[in-house]
Amino acid sequence: HTLFIADVTEAQVLSSAPSVTYAYYFDHIKPKPQKPAEKKVGWVCKICGYVYEGEELPAGDVEPNLSRAATDLLDSYRCLGDCQRALDDPEEALATYTKGKELGERLKRLSSEMSIAYAKLLTSLGNLQNTMNKPQEAMGAWVMAARICQSLNASSPKLEVKAETKRCYEALVPAINAVAQKLQGDQQAAEQKAAEEKAAAEKAAAEAAEAEKAAAERLAAEQAAQKAAEEKAAAEKAAQQAAEQRVRNRRRR
Repeated sequence: HTLFIADVTEAQVLSSAPSVTYAYYFDHIKPKPQKPAEKKVGWVCKICGYVYEGEELPAGDVEPNLSRAATDLLDSYRCLGDCQRALDDPEEALATYTKGKELGERLKRLSSEMSIAYAKLLTSLGNLQNTMNKPQEAMGAWVMAARICQSLNASSPKLEVKAETKRCYEALVPAINAVAQKLQGDQQAAEQKAAEEKAAAEKAAAEAAEAEKAAAERLAAEQAAQKAAEEKAAAEKAAQQAAEQRVRNRRRR
């Protein structure tokens, strides 16, 4: 406080507003004492600091020291993989997505946020595998993501969760159907090719057998002709010898 001591020599009313006396100050200016804040009960994530207010965790949810951190980590793996893919580094992106997938597989229980993050990561992994000409691996990732979305959509009471999982699922269905048709076509083509190769092999084997049979018949015919020629030559020689013997016999007489 500052105290001014002076003699009043002149006075003038400047305003009809009340003067700021001590009473006015305490009534209108000085802050009133606040009531003690109501004590709140909550759960604090030991990793990221996320606070969930409430006496107990929601039924079926996971503990907050895992839920928010795991969700953020799954999203981070997906985001990093997307960036690596955009930079035309598919192998690095595949390794990043795979690490996120392994994290999701290790989690015992998934909250709705974690499930959605995991499904999105699996979707990105499948998209990459499909562009890398790995349709079977892509199908596995997409089907897993679709099952997660279906299960969460059926079990969650939250409308925003239902809407998000429905969007994810509806985006997956055309891709799954397209790859399934491609795999079925590839399988049919492979079966047809195998059948054609089998038929060609059987035909080649039959032709080889026929050729072998013809060769054997030719050899037998040649051997028979040679034997006949030898027998004819022997007969002619024997006839010649007999004629010569008859000539000699006549001369002796």
